Parts: sequence; structure tokens; C-alpha cells
Amino acid sequence: MHKLQVLLLCAGEGRRMFPLTMAKAKPALKVGDHSIVSRLIMQTYSIIAPHEIWVNVGYLASTILEEGHRLNLGGKLRFIYEPNVLGSFQTLIFLMRESPVDTLILHGDLVLSDRYISRLKEVMQRKSDTSFVVYHYRAARNSRSNLKIKNGFVTDFENDVSSKCSSNRIAVNSGIYFVRSRDIGSLNVNSSIAQLYPVGLSHIQRHGPIRAIHMGTQGRVSAESPRDLKRANSVFGKTF
Repeated sequence: MHKLQVLLLCAGEGRRMFPLTMAKAKPALKVGDHSIVSRLIMQTYSIIAPHEIWVNVGYLASTILEEGHRLNLGGKLRFIYEPNVLGSFQTLIFLMRESPVDTLILHGDLVLSDRYISRLKEVMQRKSDTSFVVYHYRAARNSRSNLKIKNGFVTDFENDVSSKCSSNRIAVNSGIYFVRSRDIGSLNVNSSIAQLYPVGLSHIQRHGPIRAIHMGTQGRVSAESPRDLKRANSVFGKTF
């Protein structure tokens, strides 16, 4: 596979996880014997073997730095400190200026199985010709996003789902993206765009197609709340 880097998005406050995040950043919280962020770092390091792993930090940054330094990966692991959080799209733009190579982006609250990461690697090996976004299905009433998909490519990104009361299953963003460096390098970047989803991806889409990759929810927990963290521990607490 061509040269690749990983970006873990860990700078946010994680307000929905309060009070657990009063003393620790959300990615530094434990699932079993490991923190969420250390799991992601070691899994991507050992399974995907990227050129570098970048972690953006802001809120309670020292708690994430401590987790990273324990792993002793040397120059493979690098941090982007954001005292004022840039937003995921601006973080990506900054990174591409520093290191303009293809980038796998993961939300820092994802708890994933090794098998899920291995499947993701397989997708990158087969679909690395275009940028892509990973999605799964969820009932509309429980969703905050909606991907419009045709022939395997995203046609539109929505952040508000109008049919909140509907039980219909819709395609939603899984918090995992692969962005080709050429798709970022060709942009005339608007500094007002903060977040990668949905506006940043829509901006990228004007310069090149974005594939939609379905990977489901098996082997994936998004730890957005204390209840989610408890579930992650029940599923992954005894495995790495």
C-alpha cells in the first residue's frame, strides 16, 4: 500500500461524557486495561502500519499525552496541540500542509475490534484510488447524520435528519474517513469551514468523488456517553 498516515481526532471536550471527563479527556478513559486512545494507536500501528500516527489534543491534553508516551513508539507517534480547538477539517488542512500524504481519520472515541481494523485495512488496499467515508445503518429517529448514496458513492451529506420520528434505517456517518492527499491539495480552502463532516467533506467532494463504504457496527462502539463506555467495556473489556 502507498504511503499512509493516521489522524486520531481527540481534541474535543466530550461534554456528553461528564462527569467522567472532568479529570480526563474522553479518549484517555479506560476500556479494560487500556485507554480508548492507546487501543487505537496500537491497533493502527500494528495492523495498518502507517508512516506516522498523529493525535490532535486540546482539552486536558496531558492525559492523552501520558497515554501516548507510555507506548514508546518514538517518531511514529506525533501530536498536534490545539489550545483553541481548530475543528476536524482545519486540523486535517494543517496536517496536510505538514505531511501531505493520504490520511486515515478516526474519531478518538471509537472502540474497535482488531477484526474491524483489519477489514478497514483491506478496504484501503482495494479502494485507495478515491477518498471514502465509512457508514453504518441506524433508525432515523436515533440519527444525527444521513448519507445519500448512489452506485457506491456519496451524493450528499446531511447533518439534520428531518424524519426523526421514523424507524426507517438510514445510512449514517461512522466517524471513519480516508482522504487522498490530492483531494486536499487541490482545494482553495475556506478558513470558515471547521468540521470535516458534513461541510468539509462536501467541499472535498467538489474536487473528486467520495466512496461510501459500509462496514456495519459489529466490532465497533462509539463511546459518546457513560452508557456507551459501559457497553464498550462489556464488549471489549477483556480483549484488545
